[in-house]
Amino acid sequence: MSPYELISLAVWSVGSVAVIVSLYWVNRQTSLFAKQTEYVARSLMESMAANMNSQSQEVSRIFIQYPELRPFFYNAQTIEENNPDYYRAEAVAELMLDIFWTMFTQSQRVEGGFIPKDPERLWASFVGDAFAQSPLLVKTLMRRQNWYGKAMVDQMKAGLQRQSLTAAQ
Repeated sequence: MSPYELISLAVWSVGSVAVIVSLYWVNRQTSLFAKQTEYVARSLMESMAANMNSQSQEVSRIFIQYPELRPFFYNAQTIEENNPDYYRAEAVAELMLDIFWTMFTQSQRVEGGFIPKDPERLWASFVGDAFAQSPLLVKTLMRRQNWYGKAMVDQMKAGLQRQSLTAAQ
């Protein structure tokens, strides 16, 4: 073998080792990025869940502070606009709609989401039942449907339909 061939073989060998080492480091770095991305995604989900929990607790605090409002949201009682508690109740309805809308939109951004596609599932049933138990919530959504969108109106209609089918049985 000539000196040129020996040098070429040595350069090729060193180059091959360098490529293998580079591939190893690229693979390792990609693996680390994947773990970091998973961690960030998990942290975001936990942050979103904490935010939703905080908003839900705020509604509970309102009902503790103003228990006279609870029947308008859980006992299907109507409230007239001349009632002194009407505007407070309407504000609570908007807060509840905001929570529903936030949960719905956030779940659309996360694979798996909070809201199952099957309308009989837990979340969809909860939202639908909330509408079925609160004429004020329905009235507020219908008045502000351009704020919350078609998907929220569809959830409301599904809940009202499910409630009417249950009542008919």
